[in-house]
Amino acid sequence: WAASLLREAVPLLNEVAEQLTPDWQPGPNTHVLSAKLSRAILKLRQARELYRRRFLEAPDKGLIEDRMSTIADGLKAAQTGLERLGGVPQWRR
Repeated sequence: WAASLLREAVPLLNEVAEQLTPDWQPGPNTHVLSAKLSRAILKLRQARELYRRRFLEAPDKGLIEDRMSTIADGLKAAQTGLERLGGVPQWRR
């Protein structure tokens, strides 16, 4: 389940990253980008929690650590995106 949440979140982050070019300016699509980031954040947080719960019983802890690292990178990217959109991240954990 956690892997599918991660697979759903990454394309959302990529879509927003493609839009937030260096010359991007706030406009009518700002709320759309913000909503995509919010959905991605929710999925990443849910995946992170599932991986945390299962870490001790996982047969391949290295794989879980890699996925947790991917999630952390995704949350950092989302934070950067929200800052560019003018929002304030709510999840600083």
